[in-house]
Amino acid sequence: MPDILVTGLPRAGSAVVSALLDYLPDTVSLNSPPFQSAFAARPLEIMPFCKWLIGDSVLTRRMLLTKEPMGDHRAPDAAPLFDGLYDPRQKFKPDTLPKEPELVYFLREGLTPDFMLAMRFTTLYTSVLPTLIKFEHFKILAVIRHPLDVIASWQRMPQPLFAAGNPPGIARFWPELLTLAEASTDPLENFVQLYEMFLGRYHELRDHIDIVKFEDIIENPHRVASHARAQTLPEAAVARIEPRPNLRNKAQIAKLRDAVKKYGVFTKIYYPDI
Repeated sequence: MPDILVTGLPRAGSAVVSALLDYLPDTVSLNSPPFQSAFAARPLEIMPFCKWLIGDSVLTRRMLLTKEPMGDHRAPDAAPLFDGLYDPRQKFKPDTLPKEPELVYFLREGLTPDFMLAMRFTTLYTSVLPTLIKFEHFKILAVIRHPLDVIASWQRMPQPLFAAGNPPGIARFWPELLTLAEASTDPLENFVQLYEMFLGRYHELRDHIDIVKFEDIIENPHRVASHARAQTLPEAAVARIEPRPNLRNKAQIAKLRDAVKKYGVFTKIYYPDI
């Protein structure tokens, strides 16, 4: 089984998919590895970064097998987080704005030499996806979710969705996305176009990646196991999934649908009900 990268639309549920993978036997799934953020901030281009990412997966496997403590964004008991921003179990460093989560160092006992390693990052992996798939090293899952839910979540974020330094490397790895994010257009239309840019990238690369609908995972969480070629999820993992609050802004639904009709070529392929 190749290593797995979990990517997808920000706030679409990739953290849920990553957490469920972590519950599979003989599997470790890392949540937005901080060392990858740090390396992406260096002044390097896409090809060197992709080569480094493959090497990093090899090093990470070795560290886990030799029982070196691994730092990750997790709950204090080293359980995986089901929400990258709002999971109440995570701790934050004091006096940091915006709040920066503390790393939890953990060991994973009983891994076999060919255990499955998964790593999750949304925009960072998506930014380099066209180059990354050429190496054929990773199995890649791209998590998508209904635009009404994703965009409603984006509207509630306490800081800009994208900026030159967030995530690291975006200005070099995906400058078109950053240009669109910083455009002085109608905010709602801007979000629809950003959503469409993500979905368009996944659709164009659909022969090389698995496009995973969050709604399908919530309906049947065991589908995550099938993407990892495992038989089934432990019930303890399924029990951890909590209902997501309905964030849809009823007052803006009509305007959002108008914007999707204008820009949403790929959106309408995956969510024709919009």
